[in-house]
Amino acid sequence: DAEVKKDMSLSFKDKVILCLDASSLISGGKKAKDGIKKIAKEYHTKILLDNVEMQNLAQVIGYHADYVRLDARFIDKSDENYTQVFKFIKDYLKAQNSKLVVKNVKDDAQKFYFINNGADVVEGNGVYTPKKLISSIAKDYKIK
Repeated sequence: DAEVKKDMSLSFKDKVILCLDASSLISGGKKAKDGIKKIAKEYHTKILLDNVEMQNLAQVIGYHADYVRLDARFIDKSDENYTQVFKFIKDYLKAQNSKLVVKNVKDDAQKFYFINNGADVVEGNGVYTPKKLISSIAKDYKIK
């Protein structure tokens, strides 16, 4: 039943994040944009736009994403131009009240590079090795 699902999602109070591929979403046009905004409003969910590296920044603006996720594999931390663009994107997203997420961080050097340059969230093997069992995660964090 749709109402039961809506009630369940509302009980999470903004803790549900819809992760959407930017390319697919943008190709869906205005209908997709309006639909996502409606779902986010009705169900009190957050929106994460993923894979925005190849998109026109102006196209991403209208989605009012809570999070925008970039892929670390496309950023060369040894090139100052990448650092400047990364900082620009961070400042731009901050002005939009969005958080900057970086995925596929492979090691500590990358992790600290992105954190020191303003990333709000970093993900990948360099942050925490993926685990298949909840018990192993709980053990790592000493959760009983």
